[in-house]
Amino acid sequence: GDRWRLIQNGHLNNIGSITKDLGVRRITETLLGNGAEDTVMGIDAHFNNGSQHLIVFQNSGTDMLAYKFNTVGSSWAQQSPTFAQKTPSTFMFANALVVLDGATLRAMNSSNVWSTPGDADYSNPCKFGTVYANRAVISGHATYPYTFFPSDSRTNTWDVDESVDVTSTYGEQITAIFKCGQFLIVGGRTFTRAYYLGSANSKDWDWDELSSLTGPVDFKSTVEVSLTRGNVHNNYSFFYGDQGPMMIAQQGGALPSLIPMWESLEKSFRGTEHEDVPAIDITTVDQIQCNYVPELREIRFAAIKKTTQSSETDPRKDIMYCLHLPSAIAFAQSGMDPRQAPAWRLRHNVNMEFPASTLFQCQVNPDTGAPSTTGQMKL
Repeated sequence: GDRWRLIQNGHLNNIGSITKDLGVRRITETLLGNGAEDTVMGIDAHFNNGSQHLIVFQNSGTDMLAYKFNTVGSSWAQQSPTFAQKTPSTFMFANALVVLDGATLRAMNSSNVWSTPGDADYSNPCKFGTVYANRAVISGHATYPYTFFPSDSRTNTWDVDESVDVTSTYGEQITAIFKCGQFLIVGGRTFTRAYYLGSANSKDWDWDELSSLTGPVDFKSTVEVSLTRGNVHNNYSFFYGDQGPMMIAQQGGALPSLIPMWESLEKSFRGTEHEDVPAIDITTVDQIQCNYVPELREIRFAAIKKTTQSSETDPRKDIMYCLHLPSAIAFAQSGMDPRQAPAWRLRHNVNMEFPASTLFQCQVNPDTGAPSTTGQMKL
């Protein structure tokens, strides 16, 4: 019968061939902090005045520090606020960088000035969010774990009367909020729902259930991908669930559908090494981060191991499971025909410093690797 072909550090983007991965590039040799802790989040912030700020967050051992990259001198400038010692959620909204850490909601403008537009009762304690229908929609509140809070349109202000309670079959708390096309996806470990805000008023929410069995394990394990062809929008989102990677597919004006991506690597995603594919078990990793690589058309899931931190002298042996997006789309459009199973490959750091503590996109100069508003989008 057919056997596996394990591809490591080589991609499938060039049709009909396997192409070796290029190496990695440091944008600077300057260390963040003492070089002994992990960088846990990054965002390439673009503002309406054309400015670009690359902001990364690093664990200091006691709290989370934010650093801005200065292209002049290729150095890092520590920002004035400190953040709670957890991976923050970041997104752009109303021409500001918004940061959620479960303690204080903060915003940074294009002049690198930080503010605290949140309120103590509802928005400050939230831990993650996204932008939907011109609103910042946030959740992860410890006191209200089943609720999401939409902001007023285009402003960083919240009215608790606009909040939405999510009651699921098993009473699970919300673990992630993200988008798929014109839908707001709200999920917990055992549910995934597609919400839609109607035109009647700011409380005109409708929803459809995509699953009452599975959902995202964490907000960091989600990513959104939109592909436009003519007047037709094909929208795909991905998340990591308890069983493994999942895809949400939405085409045109149709409702989204949930499609498993893990079945072809079921044994590996259940914690058993199979055909030389390393095992990954959600119980043995600290987190799984997910992002999209446009130039290779890949969805990457980075498994961050629990037991060790990554440092300059002792890089942790992280690994990325890379899903070929065109094959995932073909699998979805085939009605999940097993003969059209999505193609996976591995990228790892066995022979080089290649930690995967965080994955994020940044527009960079293709020659120097420095952030540039005229550059290419890279992971």
